[in-house]
Amino acid sequence: MSAPYDNYDYQNYWRGRDYEHESEAITLTEFFNSIPQNLNLLEIGAGFGRLIPIYAQRCREITLLDPSSKNLHQAQKITKKLDKKIILIKGIGENLPFTDESFDAVISVRVLHHIPNPQPLISEAHRVLKPGGYLILEFANKLNLKSRLSSWVTGDRSLHLLHPKDLRSKSNQIKKSIPFVNHHPDFIIKTLKTASFQILKIRSVSNLRHPFLKQLFPLKFNLQIEKLLQQLPLFGLNYFGPSIFTLSQKPPLTEL
Repeated sequence: MSAPYDNYDYQNYWRGRDYEHESEAITLTEFFNSIPQNLNLLEIGAGFGRLIPIYAQRCREITLLDPSSKNLHQAQKITKKLDKKIILIKGIGENLPFTDESFDAVISVRVLHHIPNPQPLISEAHRVLKPGGYLILEFANKLNLKSRLSSWVTGDRSLHLLHPKDLRSKSNQIKKSIPFVNHHPDFIIKTLKTASFQILKIRSVSNLRHPFLKQLFPLKFNLQIEKLLQQLPLFGLNYFGPSIFTLSQKPPLTEL
C-alpha cells in the first residue's frame, strides 16, 4: 500500500526553504549538545533524511522510520555517505515495530501536523525508549502569533480550545486527504506528561518565517536573530512561533 508522500516530491518542497531548515538545525544542535552522545537513535517520520547531517555524528546507530518507500529510497542515498550502522524501516510512529527500551533517543520533526491524535505516537516513543532516554518532538503551533492576531481580528474563540485546528479545505476534508493540523501546545505538553515524560526544554522556532521578513533581510542576519529569539524564555513559554520543539526525558530507573 502506497503512502501519501510516495506521490509527492518532498525533497523539492525543501528547496528554497533554507531559513526554515537552518532554524530547526539551531534548535536540534542545542538539544543534542545538552544530552549524552554515542546514541542509538530512532527518527520517526525521517522523510528523505533531511535531518541526518545534524545528528549523525552524535550517534553510533541510526534507525530511520517512514511510511513512504520513496522517502526511504532517497534517504538511503544520504546514508551511504555515512560510516555507521543505519537501518531503514517502513512504518508509522503510532505502531512502532521495535521491542521495549530499544533506543537512547527518539526524534520526530514535522510529523505531528499529519496526526490529529498524537497520544499513540508519544506513548510508543516512551515504550521504545530506554529509562533515561530522550524524546525530541516538534509540532505545528495552533497558538502562533499570526493565528492569535487573526483570532483577535475575527473574534474566533476556538483558537484556545485544546483540540487541533484542521488546516485542510472543506473539500479535502470530505475527500479524507492526508491531515494537516496545528496542535494546541498545552495539549501536547499534557500528553507528554501523561506519558510520564519530563519536559526539559521548549523552544519557539522559525520565528521570522513570514515571507516579508525572509525577503527583507539576508538569510545570515535572520538566522542570527532567530538564534537570539530561541533563547528568550518569553518566546518558548508563550508559544510565539509557528513551530514548537520540545526536549523531554523518560525518567531514569532510579526515578521510576
